[in-house]
Amino acid sequence: MCLVLSLLRPPSAVTDSVLGHPIAVQADVAVAPLKVLPPAALPPQSGGISPAWGLSMLLAFGVFMLLVAAAVERLSPSVLLGEWGLLEILQLVLLSSSALFLFRAAKLEGHGSAMHPLTHLLLIALVRELDGPLDAVWHGFWKLPALGVLALCIQHIVKSPRAILRSLEQHSHAPHAGLFLGASAVVLLQSRLLGRQSLWRSVLGDDYVYVVPRLVEEASELAGYALIFLAAVQVHRWSRSIATEP
Repeated sequence: MCLVLSLLRPPSAVTDSVLGHPIAVQADVAVAPLKVLPPAALPPQSGGISPAWGLSMLLAFGVFMLLVAAAVERLSPSVLLGEWGLLEILQLVLLSSSALFLFRAAKLEGHGSAMHPLTHLLLIALVRELDGPLDAVWHGFWKLPALGVLALCIQHIVKSPRAILRSLEQHSHAPHAGLFLGASAVVLLQSRLLGRQSLWRSVLGDDYVYVVPRLVEEASELAGYALIFLAAVQVHRWSRSIATEP
């Protein structure tokens, strides 16, 4: 019983279990005070994302793709897949709008923002989509403005590589990172794989028509560009919320 009581008492007044006299025992473990970080030191969380905002983005993407599917069913391939066809125009609008949102986000974050080179990459994709009109000058003319934008991108990275890496690391932990990567995979991989003529020749056989892989490729690219646009909007919201933090 004495042993139990001794354990319940504070360390400064522990009773000797044998002699019954109080002895002074110094505590071995020092408890550090709890540190509370100020609001400015806390890492950014959602960057303005709410469940309602995420749901609205999902619904907007779904409605947009449903309208595209309805247009594919009702319009002729020449209207859809021409050099200035509907799908091509929508791709140009989404790419230019995405580049604008990323450029504004880069301005909010400063010179060392990783959004500067990403904006350049979107501009290169925009020039590539305009290869038809640009090739009217001469064949392969679109490569000149694309190489010019690429040179600006490399120059920006060389000037501040560490700052861009830090910015890229911050964005990799933000909610829009997964959406951006998934959209890039749709544009670079899925659309190219689904647009292969050999794939559709083996599937359709004698019923193969060239317009099928072209339509699937362009529609897949359009879906990827729509996701990139939604990611760019979220990047801008995230950068604006971080820039306005006290």
